[in-house]
Amino acid sequence: MIKDKESPIRSCHFVYIVALVFGTIIQFSDESEFVVDMSKTSLVHVPKDLPPNTKVLDLSQNNISELHLSDVSFLSGLKVLRLSHNRIQGLDISIFKFNHDLEYLDLSHNQLQKISCHPITTSLKHLDLSFNDFDALPICKEFGNLTQLNFLGLSATKLEQLDLLPVAHLHLSCILLDLEDYYMKENKKESLQILNTKKLHLVFHPNSFFSVQVKISVNSLGCLQLTNIKVNDDNCQVLLKFLSELTGRPTLLNFTLNHMETTWKCLVKVFQFLWPKPVEYLNIYNLTIVKSINEEDFTYYKTTLKSLKIEYVTNEVFIFSQTALYTVFSEMNIPMLTISDTPFIHMLCPQEPSTFKFLNFTQNALTDSVFQNCDTLTRLETLILQKNELKDLFKTSLMTKGMLSLETLDVSWNSLEYDRRNGNCTWVGSIVVLNLSSNALTDSVFRCLPPRIKVLDLHNNRIRSIPKDVTGLETLQELNLASNSLAHLPGCGILSSLSILIIDYNSISSPSADFFQSCQKIRSLKAGNNPFQCSCELREFIQSVGQVSSDVVEGWPESYKCDYPESYKGTPLKDFHVSELSCNTALLIVTIVVPGLVLAVAVTVLCIYLDLPWYLRMVCQWTQTRRRARNVPLEERQRTLQFHAFISYSGHDSAWVKNELIPNLEKEDIRICLHERNFVAGKSIVENIINCIEKSYKSIFVLSPSFVQTEWCHYEPYFAHRSLFHESLDYIILILLEPIPLYCIPTRYPKLKALMEKKAYLEWPQDRRKCGLFWANLRAALHVNLLDTTGTCELQTFTELNEVFRGSAVSLIRTDCL
Repeated sequence: MIKDKESPIRSCHFVYIVALVFGTIIQFSDESEFVVDMSKTSLVHVPKDLPPNTKVLDLSQNNISELHLSDVSFLSGLKVLRLSHNRIQGLDISIFKFNHDLEYLDLSHNQLQKISCHPITTSLKHLDLSFNDFDALPICKEFGNLTQLNFLGLSATKLEQLDLLPVAHLHLSCILLDLEDYYMKENKKESLQILNTKKLHLVFHPNSFFSVQVKISVNSLGCLQLTNIKVNDDNCQVLLKFLSELTGRPTLLNFTLNHMETTWKCLVKVFQFLWPKPVEYLNIYNLTIVKSINEEDFTYYKTTLKSLKIEYVTNEVFIFSQTALYTVFSEMNIPMLTISDTPFIHMLCPQEPSTFKFLNFTQNALTDSVFQNCDTLTRLETLILQKNELKDLFKTSLMTKGMLSLETLDVSWNSLEYDRRNGNCTWVGSIVVLNLSSNALTDSVFRCLPPRIKVLDLHNNRIRSIPKDVTGLETLQELNLASNSLAHLPGCGILSSLSILIIDYNSISSPSADFFQSCQKIRSLKAGNNPFQCSCELREFIQSVGQVSSDVVEGWPESYKCDYPESYKGTPLKDFHVSELSCNTALLIVTIVVPGLVLAVAVTVLCIYLDLPWYLRMVCQWTQTRRRARNVPLEERQRTLQFHAFISYSGHDSAWVKNELIPNLEKEDIRICLHERNFVAGKSIVENIINCIEKSYKSIFVLSPSFVQTEWCHYEPYFAHRSLFHESLDYIILILLEPIPLYCIPTRYPKLKALMEKKAYLEWPQDRRKCGLFWANLRAALHVNLLDTTGTCELQTFTELNEVFRGSAVSLIRTDCL
């Protein structure tokens, strides 16, 4: 969120150069068939079976000692060849005469002592011969034809002024000169003229005190980098004298010292030497301070220096005056100062109004006391205090009180907390960008924010929600709440200007579908990688995502996946679908309630019209009785038959039954079961009826209009039918006492109607003279011995009865008196 204001001229660093010349490699990195990487494979010679279409070949960090024409001549399309860190001792340039497309050749870190010069492809852009064993600079006159050459790396133990004359007319981007093994003869001053290069990188011996006294002059030098500088108070002047020629050019804007070991006194002298020079950007990396740190005089002349950057400082002086150390930096009259990755525990407030606009003290040991009550940093616009020992956000706000121009503050990666009991925060009103990420802040942080904040980074804290009563966030445009513990997607009620919201890696399960309506100005939402619960609420959010531009929701759809329920875990939200019915409560109620009401009405009508509950109860009792009957063995069941017939009739017909039917049957020794005589007290009527049917061989039903209207009698045929249904309809005897047309039987008695349709019946004759045949038929139908000597039932079938009445007018199907 906060960027270091570095000059683009810093690009003179060697890393930049490598990136520039590696453009050729990048072009082919996506085409693996053109790239062969055989680095670190312990090769002793170039393989012979390389693909002929190879364009990028990496043979670095092996044990190759020789190169031959046949090794690379067949690779006509080769563009990049890396042979660094091998054991090559001699080089014949002619071996590359067939590699017309070669652009990048790295032979650094070998044991080359000489090269045999020959014409070389003019397409070469990068040639590195540094860190070898050359005595003199390995320059061939043929190098002068390399018009596309950008980078040239060389090494030597001695220098001559005109060594680089063959390439003097070339406009190089960078020259790397390895002087690790350079030595100078006594009383001999050497010089080297480099006519045209934008960047010069000189590498010295890492363990030797600086002693190079060669005079190097460069035209139009813009960037100078020195690596491995070891100085003390005795040879400090040698370094300054060496720099005098190089730093005097008005074109030199960027100067870098890398891996520097020095005393504090010499370092201050280097600063003082460079202060009036035209250098604008001074960078020191991997600085080690030795011996002692004492107060040194420093005159802050008017300077063109814009930025001093010191990174990775090791202080081997354990007892020193901190004031002497910090004062040199705090009083510098430059716009930008960076001191990072150092053991500094404090930084002084400038004594006079400071020119600082940019301060970066990343990864130090600064505490809450830094810059307290400091009123001289009125021009400061950006302050970076990442990775320090800050603990109290309230004190941090007080620190900014006198920084009237401060716009950007980065205090991330500290241990900041805010306790409202300490009081209300007092921020300078000019802050618009605030980075509070990676601290220990909670929801209360929203009550301790600058009044005009526009960009706020709170990711990786302990925030659970944004308090709804917070005020003063009307100007906030960008909010980063990633990697916290928020359970809900915040709306924009109190964030009326919010345009960018980052809230991924939280605990949001059901983001609100109203978010986009609430946040009309939102341009970017990053809410992926949350434990989304795939539900109806989420369905509405998914639909709202589909209604906004694809550029608004970052990471969609790959970062948005279901986490719950388990059956949907890992499913992209865009593939989650649920029916409208299950999510629309009103529709669900209508769908369930209306059919339910219809069903309830139908059941009620059936219950009233067909007496359905009573039927169900009867079926239940009949089923229980049948189950008990099945558990009784067949022989035992047969022994339970006690009656020839069970008679069912209406109370209105009881006179005919008692005066006509029963006497005529019992005088023939036919045993009759009647409810008056045989029902068991204490049992239900239904159970008594079923038991009587089970104990009787036949069931006789006396049909009449009153029978149809009787409350109970119309159920008895039903149960008799159910009891005997699977055996034979002959066990049911229907006697029609009075004529009953079928259409007169109510529809609620379907079993009775079915029986009368399927079963033949005996009709009681109105003419008394015809009754003889009626009784004969009835007695024949009931002619059975309940129990013989073997205990089995003996009955006379209808076939036998038909034989008896063959030739007569009697019919067992329907009987009419003649």
